[in-house]
Amino acid sequence: MAPRPLPTLPPLPLSSIVPPHSFSLKLERCLSWSTSENLHSEPEKFEEVAKVLRGGVPKESIDELKIKTNESYGQYVAKEDHECESSEIAKSTQTSSHTWTTWELHQCRNSVDKLTVSRSKPLPPLPSWLQDSTNALAYQCDVIKANSIKTKPTSARLQELRKLMAEEALDYYIVPSEDPCRSGCATAENNKRLELISGFSGSGQAIISESCAYLVTDARYWYQVRDQVDQQNWTIIDIDPVEGPKDWIEWVVERVKGARIGIDALMVSHEKAMRLKAKLGPLDSGLFYPLHDLVDLVWQYKPPRSQEPVYVQGIEFTGKDALYKLDKLREWIKRQPVFTPPYQTSEPQVHVGTLITSLSCVGYILNMRGSDPAYSTHFHAYLFVGLEAAIIFLDGSKVNERVVGYLKSVGVERRDYDDIWSFLRRREWGEGKLLMAPQTSYEFSLTLTHYQYTIAPCQVEHMMAVKNATEVDSMRYAHLQGGISFVRFLAWLEDNLSKGHEVPEYEASARLARFARLENNFICFSHKHISASGPNPALPRHSPKKSLTRMIRLDGPYLIGAGMHYRDGVCDTARTIIFSRPTVEQCDAYTRVLQAHIAMASAVFVEGTPSHQLIALSHKALSQKDLDFMHLCGHVGSFLRVHDSPQCFSGKVPLMAGHIVSIEPTLYFEGSWSIRIQSSYVVRRVKTQDHSDDNTLLSFERLTCVPIQLRMVKESMLTKAEKAWLRDHNRRCQEKLSPHLLQDRRALSWVKREFPSGPGFLTTPTRLPSVEWALE
Repeated sequence: MAPRPLPTLPPLPLSSIVPPHSFSLKLERCLSWSTSENLHSEPEKFEEVAKVLRGGVPKESIDELKIKTNESYGQYVAKEDHECESSEIAKSTQTSSHTWTTWELHQCRNSVDKLTVSRSKPLPPLPSWLQDSTNALAYQCDVIKANSIKTKPTSARLQELRKLMAEEALDYYIVPSEDPCRSGCATAENNKRLELISGFSGSGQAIISESCAYLVTDARYWYQVRDQVDQQNWTIIDIDPVEGPKDWIEWVVERVKGARIGIDALMVSHEKAMRLKAKLGPLDSGLFYPLHDLVDLVWQYKPPRSQEPVYVQGIEFTGKDALYKLDKLREWIKRQPVFTPPYQTSEPQVHVGTLITSLSCVGYILNMRGSDPAYSTHFHAYLFVGLEAAIIFLDGSKVNERVVGYLKSVGVERRDYDDIWSFLRRREWGEGKLLMAPQTSYEFSLTLTHYQYTIAPCQVEHMMAVKNATEVDSMRYAHLQGGISFVRFLAWLEDNLSKGHEVPEYEASARLARFARLENNFICFSHKHISASGPNPALPRHSPKKSLTRMIRLDGPYLIGAGMHYRDGVCDTARTIIFSRPTVEQCDAYTRVLQAHIAMASAVFVEGTPSHQLIALSHKALSQKDLDFMHLCGHVGSFLRVHDSPQCFSGKVPLMAGHIVSIEPTLYFEGSWSIRIQSSYVVRRVKTQDHSDDNTLLSFERLTCVPIQLRMVKESMLTKAEKAWLRDHNRRCQEKLSPHLLQDRRALSWVKREFPSGPGFLTTPTRLPSVEWALE
């Protein structure tokens, strides 16, 4: 059941909401979260706020607080952490053994205050000036919609784009969210054309005509797109495999006839371009490719291509060197069948090389990494691998002497990035054909003739998907590091909220980032953190901004999701937690999502089972109440990209031993809240009773080391097997994390609470705990 909507309130002057006696504290905390550079760069904004908030506070206090902001943010955080740590050490022995209680035990408590989460130090009552119901609502529920996403104006750019379409005699123009390198979620700033033209930062396609503009996206972004896109100019099309169009190609084909459709050939894959052309032919329509991307022509200040340096990933992390991988790839090229032309006068052609354009595949084969697109370890390059030689097309400004020497040692020649086009036009590989993946940009197909290339599944994707023993061990350690930072953050957040501190979504996300950076081998994040409270968890990709954030609420689920790149590997974790007594509806939804997660994670299946068939196991728990989750499952790489393929549960590729997948069933309740439990697993062979590996049966081994919170678990809905799985999961997390948290008593207490040493899991203790949860 969705919470009651807030009544529409008239705007209140800020001076009537913030009393004079609390001004000093609130302003000081606000300034502490900002850097002095931001204040000095926008002094008029500071003065404006000061005039509104001053209300009885002398100007000397304002000046004093302004001076305090010259202290660095790091010093403020270090001081706060020191105080929290000292308090935690002194109070660690007072932790209650019953703070882990589940939904059933909440019903036994004699309490009427649902919002009281703590607390040895309860939140203070509302002051007298807030007793009025209108002001109380504004204070508790954050009526000021600071979290609302502002749409970007698009009218001017659409008008310019339509002028260019008229010059090219195009009836429609398509702008995909993909980039030439198929980077997935990690798209470089200079390739975000869809976001520029529509304001939408998710995945989708813009289809623009002379009079209309359509934006097509899938279920992951149904809520986000309606918040980001100006719907006066754009019509949103929802992709729905059951009731609507299956993809944007099907939607286009159903609506065009006798039309000229334009698209940048670099922005569409060979597979999609061929499929679209085949369906447009009978409709007397055609696909046309302008010489320049039309969106680039209206992009006034387009960022340049990144020139970040590349570096070598050591064999202690990869397990196999580049020479070994290149040899395996060449063996695959030799195994490809000889191509026989349809004309008898032409000689049969053998395959003499492969062209690799996927950034993750280039990095995997050569054991090299970079940081070109944000939230990735990719670098902009193309790679040609022939039977005798290999050439990487990489800008010289990105390599140092060590990388130059490394490339020579593995027999790889380096050329400039843009030289790829002259290489293809001159056919410098000699006689024979090239192998290209279906995901390769169609521009490469247009540069070559049909008889110069063959489309074949990318062998590097399959090599990359099956992790060797070294990579699996590295991924275990990466997830351990990610788990340490995750539980330290959860303990910090719960402790601060229990003390009555207001924590914005943005600050919570920044604090998790700070904990992650403390771990060894941390490189960067694999995606923007999801930190969502109130109705924001219903946005699948909600990432707060410093200027647009919401205070984390106590009376609803809070969703936190984070992915981190370590030199060892990538971890991607999401948890839904709550800081107060949950409702029946929240517990029911949470328990069903947990059951769906357990059903997949505990599956034992025969080798060769198509991965999408395993999803049926998780649907059972949700279908009993006509619920269904909208998240794909299965996508974890090894220090390359967080979205790995082809081992995705939505595909038809069978899972193999060594695949690493993510299980993340999620329920969304629009405008209200959502439930997500996401963990990573490695596929392994089942151990038999004689301790030998069964060659036919596979199962999942958990990698993620983050306990699953028990407050919303509904005991009566779980089977004995599900209870045992959950207890074992939290026990193993405690065993792995505890030795690394000895210096952080707060986090250690949090981990121990989720796996109590007292009564058995989900067993009602003889003495019921009090309503006050001792979190400290």
